[in-house]
Amino acid sequence: MVDLKGPTGAGAPSAMGASGDVRRNRFRVLALAALLLPILGGCQSTEPLGRIVLPEAQPWDPPLNPHPRHVVRLHGRAPETLDFKFSIGFMSTSREGDCYKHAGFWEGGGKKGWGYDLYPVRHGERWEADLVVDRYLPGRCGWNIKGSAMIRVEPLDAEEGDSLGAGVRLVVADTRTLDDSAPRCGPRHPRCSEERSRLLSNSDDSIPVEVRCKRLAPEERIGSTAFICNQFPEHKITHDLKAHTRSIRIDLYDLDHEELP
Repeated sequence: MVDLKGPTGAGAPSAMGASGDVRRNRFRVLALAALLLPILGGCQSTEPLGRIVLPEAQPWDPPLNPHPRHVVRLHGRAPETLDFKFSIGFMSTSREGDCYKHAGFWEGGGKKGWGYDLYPVRHGERWEADLVVDRYLPGRCGWNIKGSAMIRVEPLDAEEGDSLGAGVRLVVADTRTLDDSAPRCGPRHPRCSEERSRLLSNSDDSIPVEVRCKRLAPEERIGSTAFICNQFPEHKITHDLKAHTRSIRIDLYDLDHEELP
C-alpha cells in the first residue's frame, strides 16, 4: 500500500517550516525585482510624440532605421483657431529601376520624392511633436534623408474655395553640412543682406521661430489666396538644424484674433 501522507517524524518538513520557506523565497524575489526595476526602466524606450501619417506603401519606400538616435523635440504655442501639421520629405538619388521616374520632363519624369506628415500633440495652446531626423535609411534608392520640415497652417474658419497654399512655410532647415561662418550673400544677389539673412534663419536655440498668420482682405488677395503666414517677415522664420540640435521652439500666431506679445 502506498502511504499518501508522505514522510513523518523528526526528519519530515512541517507545515510551519514550509510556510517559512515560501515567505523567504518571496522576499528574495521582491528584493531582486526592486534592484532590477531601475535598470529595466532605463532600457525601455519611449515612443516619439506626435501622429505620423504615411503615404500608401510602395516597393521603393525608404526603410525604417531600427536604431534612430537624433530626435528633436518641436514645441511651442499655437492658438486654437489654427490647425497645423509638419511635412517631411526626401528625394531619391538613384536612377535605377523604380527609384526613378523614367519619362520626359513634361511627362513628370525625374527624381522621385517621398514624404510623410507629422501631427503634433496639443494641450490647449501648448503643443509638442518629435522630429526623428534619422527615422529612415537611404535604402536601395539612396534617399537623401534630411531633417528639414515644412509647416502647413490652416485657419479653422476657412471657407470652401479658399487657397491656403501661402500657409506652407519652411520652419526647420537641415544645415548640418553647412558652415555657419561662411557668407550667405554672393555676388549674384547684390540686394542680399547678411544681417537680415541671419535674422530670418539661424541655429540659436534661444530664439524661437515665429509663424505669424492672417487672413487677407479681398483687395489684398492675389487670385484665391485668402490666408498667408509670414508675409513680410522681420523675425526668425526658420531654425537651422545642426548635429547638436535637440529642441526647437516654434510659436504660431493668428493675427486676426490676437496680438503679438
